[in-house]
Amino acid sequence: MIKVKHTENPAQVLKLVEETLAGETCEEWIAERSRIMKTLLLSKVERCPEFKNELLSLEGKIIVEATRHLLWASGLSSIKETLEKSPHTWPGQNKLGWLMMEIRDDLLEERKKQNSPDETHVLTKQ
Repeated sequence: MIKVKHTENPAQVLKLVEETLAGETCEEWIAERSRIMKTLLLSKVERCPEFKNELLSLEGKIIVEATRHLLWASGLSSIKETLEKSPHTWPGQNKLGWLMMEIRDDLLEERKKQNSPDETHVLTKQ
């Protein structure tokens, strides 16, 4: 993990992590990776208003990581190739995109609740 800490290039970090976990079939890791990524994304939403606003601006749209990664992205090599195909035909799972859409939808639902009129009615005597 020291190598990862001192690596500045995100692609190199991914490569180091994948090499470290190569062949890893630990069920615990498989179950936890999406939860960990969601926690990281929620932290980014809290700390980066620009990211949060960008997510909110994409209401109703599919969010995709257009790279060859088969777990987190579309599994395709370019944005053009990704946009030319239907999401159900992508070789990748696009878990990063689905997590961002889930967070976005939760934020939109929260916003609706805050903006809806209070359903509590107070009767006053006049």
